[in-house]
Amino acid sequence: EPPVALASELDTGNVRAVTKVDHPVGIDGTASMDPEGDPLIFAWTVASAPEGSVAEVEFPDSPTVRFIPDVMGTYAITLSVADTVGQSAETEFEIEVGPAHRLSVSATWGDSMGDVDLHLVREGDTVFGEHDCFFEQLTVDWGELGVSDDDPSLVLDDVGAGAGRETIHIVEPAPGRYLVYLHYFESHSETPNDVYVEVDGDDGTRPFGSIEVSLVNTCDTVLVGVIGWPQGVFE
Repeated sequence: EPPVALASELDTGNVRAVTKVDHPVGIDGTASMDPEGDPLIFAWTVASAPEGSVAEVEFPDSPTVRFIPDVMGTYAITLSVADTVGQSAETEFEIEVGPAHRLSVSATWGDSMGDVDLHLVREGDTVFGEHDCFFEQLTVDWGELGVSDDDPSLVLDDVGAGAGRETIHIVEPAPGRYLVYLHYFESHSETPNDVYVEVDGDDGTRPFGSIEVSLVNTCDTVLVGVIGWPQGVFE
């Protein structure tokens, strides 16, 4: 008789997985069996993946493997098992992958223009206050207390002169309005510093809006715009 191929999520035992981009998924094929008790040869392959994905199964000849999705969408991972006389069987394991970050705010500025700080606050909170996300508070507890997915995190912080960029991510924002500010911390030029601010969702696949702001005076703090969530607007 041919063997039986069975695959499930390693941690949960589920027959399909739901995860985020760049989050590893363990897949367990050890429940596969041969009716005669023969040892099995395992082979895992990516049967289908979203456009642009280059992710592969790690250690594809092992009974238990790891897969790290690199693009949002649906993946199908095929497990093939074969016994010692060449009889084989297959099964398919599906992975549904959402974005790593639902909301991103980025500020970029030109070479040697100065040091700019990006700030993100909830409507009703104050810039430089205890709930302001910026370089002195890389993450703050918003939304549900103790839950990190709805908290903002400054993941890229420019320090000093040179071409600059700062980015704040929220994995799963709580409904509400968020205010975007720029603070001109230090100038390295006599000309205005033009800063490009961009807001998008779902790992950059949903652009919400952008604006260019000219910063003139050191220590100026400028309200750039307001984000509405979950509407996905920046104005």
